[in-house]
Amino acid sequence: MPIWSSDQRFRGWLTTSNNNDIGTLFLIVATSFFLIGGILAMLIRAQLATPGSAFLAPEVYNQVFTMHGTVMMFLFAIPFFEAMAVLLLPGMLGTRDMAFPRLGAYGLWVYMFGGSAVIIAMLMGLAPDGGWFMYPPLSSAAFSPGIGPDVWLLGITSIEVSAISAAIEVIVTVLRYRAAGMSLARMPIFAWFILIVAVMILTAFPPMILGSLLLEVERAFDWPFFQVENGGDPLLWQHLFWLFGHPEVYIIFLPAAGMIATVLPVMAQTNLLGYGWVVAAAVSLAVLSFGLWVHHMFTTGIPHMGLAFFSAASTLVAVPTAVMIFSWIGTLWKGQVRLELPMLWLLGFFATFVIGGLTGVMLAVVPFNWQVHDTHFVVAHLHYVLIGGYVFPMIAAVSHGDPGE
Repeated sequence: MPIWSSDQRFRGWLTTSNNNDIGTLFLIVATSFFLIGGILAMLIRAQLATPGSAFLAPEVYNQVFTMHGTVMMFLFAIPFFEAMAVLLLPGMLGTRDMAFPRLGAYGLWVYMFGGSAVIIAMLMGLAPDGGWFMYPPLSSAAFSPGIGPDVWLLGITSIEVSAISAAIEVIVTVLRYRAAGMSLARMPIFAWFILIVAVMILTAFPPMILGSLLLEVERAFDWPFFQVENGGDPLLWQHLFWLFGHPEVYIIFLPAAGMIATVLPVMAQTNLLGYGWVVAAAVSLAVLSFGLWVHHMFTTGIPHMGLAFFSAASTLVAVPTAVMIFSWIGTLWKGQVRLELPMLWLLGFFATFVIGGLTGVMLAVVPFNWQVHDTHFVVAHLHYVLIGGYVFPMIAAVSHGDPGE
């Protein structure tokens, strides 16, 4: 069998390191988790459909709420990006495979292990019920006994390790495995976005891994990292979590933006307007995303100077996003738009994502943030941004790449 071919027998799928196979498996598993997350979302909406509903018991509702956020943020969004990167990058860069095929296979199986552990724990009634953000002290051993939170922490840590392995592979592939004559300025725009996201993952995910390990050690050995009564600081967890969590929003959005910048010119039958500006906007967005995390913590007693800085930074992040939006609108304006299925999904993106972005600017204003913190306004903002800004473009990309003809 040639070295670059795939063994299509069952054993071959278990031992493969070919980028097409690894990407396909990532795609299948991530989509499966997406369906599970969707079912959990429907359970939540059924519970909230009528006042005083007894559809779900209180403790079950808390578990479903926690697992819905966990599945969507950790088990679907980032792995789906990994699938698209592993599948598409080699062909775009003119190379036969990713830089480290076995590292890619390792990342796949670590991801499947961590994700399966979390889902199996849920099916066994062992899911945590402290929210997908796992704030102490609610997530401490005193208020969340049992092994459910421990399984969650270990599973999420495995998934983070998988993402870091994929990021290393992407960075080396883009920087060292491009075809002869393909400079960075000549790369497909999608490769630029994937490279930026990979660098963000290497920067943002270690704080989350550290926080997960510290919380697990605290739960297992009663060491005082986050327990106030023992000298710990619960805000330390919030800082570690959101130092990962807010860049993750842009780690989720930027691959979708790369897909938009790739598919939309095809639908408009013209070239992308402002290639260099779009790349610069993506880099700016990546840098700014690491100076925003405290806007999730405006109600925790942050000093006024900190509130002012993070409020201004949270408002400023709208600028590079607007550059991308205007570039895409300009591309449509100068082209001849074909209203095919991918374009319809992209139109849905424009409508939904802009609403989510405007509500995000509203949330950056501290007095308004105080009034709507932990309300459905924030829930709506999150879902307008992530569904409109990630799911719609990804569906457009999949329908564009495999139109079923």
